[in-house]
Amino acid sequence: MALSKWQEFQKASAGKGLSQQQMASLFKGGAGAAVSWNSQAVMGPAIRAVIARMKLSGEHLKNAHIMNLSAPVTKIKRKRRRTTSRGTKGSSYTYVDPTSRSKPGEYPRADTGELRRNTFSDVEVQGPIVTLIVGTSKKYGERLETKMDRKGLRSTLLEELGTVNQIMLS
Repeated sequence: MALSKWQEFQKASAGKGLSQQQMASLFKGGAGAAVSWNSQAVMGPAIRAVIARMKLSGEHLKNAHIMNLSAPVTKIKRKRRRTTSRGTKGSSYTYVDPTSRSKPGEYPRADTGELRRNTFSDVEVQGPIVTLIVGTSKKYGERLETKMDRKGLRSTLLEELGTVNQIMLS
């Protein structure tokens, strides 16, 4: 690809310590003008505002997802009828009522609370690209959503998309 005369002049003038205005003036025979824009000074506050809104959106999504995971399973308390390796006769134990577990198409029910406790939101910035990540560090969270057909973070995002848009555009 051929370089324009201006690009050739810039290449030849590189390393001479000339500003854009000085190079433009020399290029045009002393009658030139150049506009330089300090994008960092302008974009810095804008990027910071986007990051702040992304963090707020992430916290909103995280909290909405935690609320969706808050319906508990039913635990049943029983007394042992005989002595076993797990306890003596008459001692109590609890188990989860199998009918209270979540069904396909529902949000998972809380048993231990690990999925709720390990839900996070984070904002990554790479140059001008700002990415919001909401997820869980528990492998079974992905399995519940993708393999067992339970609602999860994707459903929460779809339900809360209007609110996220309002946060980002306000």
